[in-house]
Amino acid sequence: MIKHFIPVTLLITIIVFVFVFLQLQEAGSDGVQCTLRKNTCALNVKDGPVFVQISSTIQLEEEVDIEIKYPTSLRYQKAVISGINMYMGETPIIIELNKAGLTKGKFFLGACSEPDMRWQMAISFEDENKQTQKAYVNFQTSQ
Repeated sequence: MIKHFIPVTLLITIIVFVFVFLQLQEAGSDGVQCTLRKNTCALNVKDGPVFVQISSTIQLEEEVDIEIKYPTSLRYQKAVISGINMYMGETPIIIELNKAGLTKGKFFLGACSEPDMRWQMAISFEDENKQTQKAYVNFQTSQ
């Protein structure tokens, strides 16, 4: 009886571990998420709507313009892009304009050996109570 119990327990443990790992890989557990479609993404944080607009189709190794609109009750803190299916470090958004409710910037994604990359942009805001609100934008690139 114990002989059969150990493999079943081990299998269940592995399944739970994989499930938790995949959930953590997608992040967004502490914020809201959307997937970039037609260069646009709209989501709602606690203080209201956030809109993310990319100037053009994202091409690797080319500069991309981004515009983030959000409630004026929030203060933009930072945005970084990370690879989901391959570690690529964090790519920051280079800010060119940051005023109440609007942040504009640029980013540049490097190419890698993975032909189809999944990415996640993590955007952090601070509300009037000094609490962090996060928004996650998921997108893909292909070589």
